[in-house]
Amino acid sequence: RAEIAAIRAYAAARREDVGTAMEQSQKALALLPEDDYMLRGVVLFVQGGLFLLEDDIEKALDAWKDASTYGEKSGNIHLAVSALNSVAGLLAETGKVIEAEEIYTRALGLGTSHSGVSLSFNASIYAGLARLYLAQKDFQKAKEFAQTGFELGQQWLNPDSQIGSLLTLAQVAQLEGDPDEAQRLLDEVTRIASTRDLMPGTDAYIERAKIQIQSQLAGKIEGNSLLEPLSERELEVLRMLADGCSNPEIAEALIIALGTVKAHTSTIYRKLEVKNRTQAVIRARELKII
Repeated sequence: RAEIAAIRAYAAARREDVGTAMEQSQKALALLPEDDYMLRGVVLFVQGGLFLLEDDIEKALDAWKDASTYGEKSGNIHLAVSALNSVAGLLAETGKVIEAEEIYTRALGLGTSHSGVSLSFNASIYAGLARLYLAQKDFQKAKEFAQTGFELGQQWLNPDSQIGSLLTLAQVAQLEGDPDEAQRLLDEVTRIASTRDLMPGTDAYIERAKIQIQSQLAGKIEGNSLLEPLSERELEVLRMLADGCSNPEIAEALIIALGTVKAHTSTIYRKLEVKNRTQAVIRARELKII
């Protein structure tokens, strides 16, 4: 029964049926033995994604951290690395860059063989670090890590990590004044996305990144453009900031925790390179985001 509930939770999560997935994952955890580290880790990994869809950042982080621990205990290094990748990515999104880099580095160590060879599923870690270095404007490191991430993604046959790395390479090419290379990389992203099944959320991420890069290539954005596009939720919060809404008002309207609102505003400020909501609104209007 526990295994069936776990399978149902995973299937429901893939189709973003949060209610069913959460119900089945809770059922699986209640039925699974405490020492079934591998399956408990898989279910917790699924739950992390569900909590994120519900905008509960703290619960998502806790679930993924536990999933990584269970992955290590069971010897499932792939699970441990994937969970750490999710933790680091979310930390980076919420502006905790130093902590994110530490988690990514730990994941790289786990995903490296005793002979020093990086295992193919480290592709997602390299892709994440590439995005991190791009946000820090370290273009050389961003390119190196993105290229490695793409090559490992090809070995792993994982389209999501390949796409993440290619989008970073496209952004770097555009920022370094090579529009032809940026467009070539975007075309490759389109080709891969059209032929493979992607994880939930990847399509939306691709569209945001492509719109940003293509707008930059067309000269539609003047001045310092964004290195990282805002997510749909961040844009929603930004519009409410522009309307003069307080953090508690935003939390109530979007049905999310106050801490989650603060995490979103922190990320918005970082991506817009500003220090407060007034500057954020001004910057967003300059970029014609709102």
